[in-house]
Amino acid sequence: MFALLLQVIANGLLIGSIYGLAALGLTLVWGIMDVVNLAHGEFILVGAYLCYWLFAGWGISPLVSFALSIPLGVLFGWLVHVVLIRQVVGKPALTTLLLTFGLSILLNNLMLNIFTPDVRMIRWSQQSILVGPLVLPSTRLIAFGIVLLLTAALYLFLERTYPGRGIRALMQDAEAAAALGVNTARILLLSFVIGTIFAVVAGALVSVVLPFEPASALPLAIVAFVVVVVGGLGRPLGAMLGGILVGTVESFTGTFISQAYAPATVSFLLILFLLVRPAGLFGTTVR
Repeated sequence: MFALLLQVIANGLLIGSIYGLAALGLTLVWGIMDVVNLAHGEFILVGAYLCYWLFAGWGISPLVSFALSIPLGVLFGWLVHVVLIRQVVGKPALTTLLLTFGLSILLNNLMLNIFTPDVRMIRWSQQSILVGPLVLPSTRLIAFGIVLLLTAALYLFLERTYPGRGIRALMQDAEAAAALGVNTARILLLSFVIGTIFAVVAGALVSVVLPFEPASALPLAIVAFVVVVVGGLGRPLGAMLGGILVGTVESFTGTFISQAYAPATVSFLLILFLLVRPAGLFGTTVR
């Protein structure tokens, strides 16, 4: 029984880290720009389909695709921000919700027409590593390592660079940051691009550990929103810890109850935090 509990926790940690990476992008955009991106699930699938297309069509290793997803995230995030998001920053919440909802429908229909509704998953590196009683799939371990690297890179960026400090200043007080000379327009663009990068990379990791299809955008977006609420809005560390918590809850539910109840359990976790601790684990007020 103890070995089973360890395995369940390990599974939750590995998949939860990917959830946390996906939520990092959402919490940055929502916490800094006050833009609720309802197309976040489709942003994740952009990375998943990129990785799948390169692997199935060109035989390119997912490791290369993980690296290629970063410049794709930069280009995609910059384009979406310049064409759409920049126009609604500071506008009423309903305006941003309707815009990103429309973007979600557009992207999802494009994916349905281009890739069809078929369920896909990259079958790559099927070996597992034994660590005592634990059986750890190599793909999930690789994904976990990439998540750790990107999280550390984000931490160093936010702590050690001028743009990173600008992002942190906007998180705390946008008006004061602007008064002190922070170029808010550039910081908002940078925040959205970074958020998109994390979403696209998370999607590339999803493609090797989970089956996906265009309809997966909604459950992936819901999990990201739950993680943001659990971890606290605008808190990168909270997003990672929230992702691990959500992944662990999913793992326990799927193992000891039924995998069919995992989405309901995640939804219950969202309701519980909204009722008991709406500010999340790290105390940031959810707007």
